[in-house]
Amino acid sequence: MSDAIDFFFWPTPNGWEVSIALEEMGLPYAKDRYRAEVARLYGVLDRQLARSEYVAGDVFSIADMAVWPWASLWEGQQQTLDDKPHMKRWLAECGARPGVIAGRALHAEKRSDLRKDKGAHGQLFRTKT
Repeated sequence: MSDAIDFFFWPTPNGWEVSIALEEMGLPYAKDRYRAEVARLYGVLDRQLARSEYVAGDVFSIADMAVWPWASLWEGQQQTLDDKPHMKRWLAECGARPGVIAGRALHAEKRSDLRKDKGAHGQLFRTKT
């Protein structure tokens, strides 16, 4: 149970903030720094998934539910899965779960791509459009 709790909170101070900072910063150094940090975190995740089927063990748990939404955005975070076979397997397996499919389909028509929606991007990241 400890692993589930640890990984439940893992993306909160790490992945989400790094990903947001990557979007906000227009400085090349900052983007490179945060892109490298996301790659490091994905490496941690891949090594964890090499030891177990799911993030916190061999049973799907709240840890997977907490980490998967962030990790599933790997392309937008300018990452590759070529060197992360365990993470790639886990993303596909979790993404194929009926509950995940249903959840992602819920209100999909109301979502927009923030990279294209400058007004929404400005509100989310408090930038001027």
